[in-house]
Amino acid sequence: METSTSPSSASLASSLERMEMEDEPPFTDDDDDGNDLAAEYGERHQLFGGGAEKDGMLDDNLDLVQSEWCCSRYLPRSHLGRLLVFLSIACNVYYFVGTSQTRRNAENKGTAPCAVVLNTFPNSGTTWTQAVFSASTGIASLAVYPEGPPSPFSTHTFVHGKVGDDSRLPDPAHGECLFVKSHRRVTYGELADGSPDQLYQRAVVLYRDPEDNLHANLRYLTKLHNVAKRELLELCSYDDPDGRPLPDDTPFEDWANWNVTDYASFVDLHRMSHQRFYCHAERYPVPKMIVTYARLLSEPYETFRDIMTFSGYADADIDRALEENPPRSHEVHGSLDYVPVDLGIDVDVDVVGEDGNGVAGEDITVVDPCAGLTRQFQHLWKKASPCAKRAAKILQFT
Repeated sequence: METSTSPSSASLASSLERMEMEDEPPFTDDDDDGNDLAAEYGERHQLFGGGAEKDGMLDDNLDLVQSEWCCSRYLPRSHLGRLLVFLSIACNVYYFVGTSQTRRNAENKGTAPCAVVLNTFPNSGTTWTQAVFSASTGIASLAVYPEGPPSPFSTHTFVHGKVGDDSRLPDPAHGECLFVKSHRRVTYGELADGSPDQLYQRAVVLYRDPEDNLHANLRYLTKLHNVAKRELLELCSYDDPDGRPLPDDTPFEDWANWNVTDYASFVDLHRMSHQRFYCHAERYPVPKMIVTYARLLSEPYETFRDIMTFSGYADADIDRALEENPPRSHEVHGSLDYVPVDLGIDVDVDVVGEDGNGVAGEDITVVDPCAGLTRQFQHLWKKASPCAKRAAKILQFT
């Protein structure tokens, strides 16, 4: 490891002159390509073991600190000069930490443990899939929400359920993939191969028929018994001049009967959020498997076997898992196969008039149903009622 020598009095004076003449400091953390290594190290999100590596790198650089700091006979006598030397030493340590991390990232590229994101719009079979995963493998699934204790793999995941005699944490060192639940639209940077922000290498996306999903979310609101439910009831009321408050046992499945205005507002937010979610998921830049909830109910063994194989657990005991976690409903809604959102294309056609003569070159554009959804959602949100907004936040509609 190279170490820098202590600056001479002449160089310190030169540095001081430059500081007085310029606004920029006399040193930078830029590499040859102009990348800020310090910022890269500080901002990069490490999924596995980042803290331990950082500690090790600081230990490797202790000699550098000691060799610079202990040579006090070379230090100038003025306080400003000593401050400049200290800043120079700190900069060198930070630089070597950053370059070491960047080099290790490059050396380890492609060898990071596998992580599969279970990405679902709320109430589309997520909990059932997590239960089948754990029962069939004996391994706990994870979540990006604090549903359990923090996981040892990263600062953004938590253990789903309990780890004990029947369930253990995955072992990435032996090729076991993390199985991480998330209801949000995962950013493409967290999925793109080679991205410094990549968290997942594969995606399992669950799809539930929009109408069926709407009623499932309403049932979820009815079953809630927490602070969020009380806040929701405070914002919602009967659709009458008196604005009567709702009782605690209000069934949200009958929302349209007690306040049609708020219900219509909620339905609009649900429809737009559902469409946005799957428009986004269809473009994930990693291998993905989109599974319908209808197929999970119709062919649970075959479908869960495919999910587990895709996630790296071909030997999972699906029979045992389904015996312990049978489907709670057998009502199938919607298509068994996922129907991709029509992304739209531009088509050149000849329009034939009544006289039989073709008018060549007229363009007909099929509108992309995924275009402008964010703007449309924002418009709906602005005019939505407080009751509908609170319900949408509880259900994580975005």
